[in-house]
Amino acid sequence: MQVNTSEIQSSGLDAIGFSEATNCNRDWEGGLTPLGAGSSAPILKRLHPRRLTRILLLMFMLAGLSAGATSTASQSAAKLTMPSQPLPTFNLQLSIFNLHCASFNLQLAACNHRLTTFNVQLSTFNQHGMGFDQDKATHHFGLTLRGGTIEVEANDASDTTSRDQIRAHLSHIAVAFRAGDFSIPMFVHSETPPGVETMKQLKDAINYKYQETDRGGRVSISTTNPQAIEAIHSFLRYQMREHKTGDPLEPPTL
Repeated sequence: MQVNTSEIQSSGLDAIGFSEATNCNRDWEGGLTPLGAGSSAPILKRLHPRRLTRILLLMFMLAGLSAGATSTASQSAAKLTMPSQPLPTFNLQLSIFNLHCASFNLQLAACNHRLTTFNVQLSTFNQHGMGFDQDKATHHFGLTLRGGTIEVEANDASDTTSRDQIRAHLSHIAVAFRAGDFSIPMFVHSETPPGVETMKQLKDAINYKYQETDRGGRVSISTTNPQAIEAIHSFLRYQMREHKTGDPLEPPTL
């Protein structure tokens, strides 16, 4: 290919001068390159499309990475500030929870108060379950070789009301025990006293005798059945412990 110097123009640069028509490389990369060693003429070049595409892609990638880093930093900063925002709601919920707890404690206290009142009323009911005020009377239980005794007297000799109530109670006890009915002592003590089941089974072998005393009354229990005697003693010892009478726990010896 033949090229004249007049065909080459510069764009803001000095024109490339050739002293004579020169063979140029047709397979040029980015411009015309004079053939021939030792030539001092400038070289006209332009970027290859592939290189330009690579540079543009690299620039887009760098811009994307920069934007992603900025977004990540913004999100991290937002996450760091998020926990401080829901605290008022949490405090409100905690206050409501504490209010519920206080209400529950108040209801529990009221329930305990009702239970205490119920227990006091039950104790008072048991106190009068025998038909007289036990604080105004004294119990005594005795063991004999063939059975034992139940004796109750009014503390005040002039307290005829308690005396009469005691007599009515003991006379009823004698009739009930004779029939195998021990519901009164089971009710008063809230449990079945020892010996009761055997005394029920052997009721026909046991004799119950009621007697009046100056301040109250007495029930004498006797039998010849060894098993019944043992059951009567167990029953009366239980009464001694429950009423704290301090009576002897063993029958007198001959």
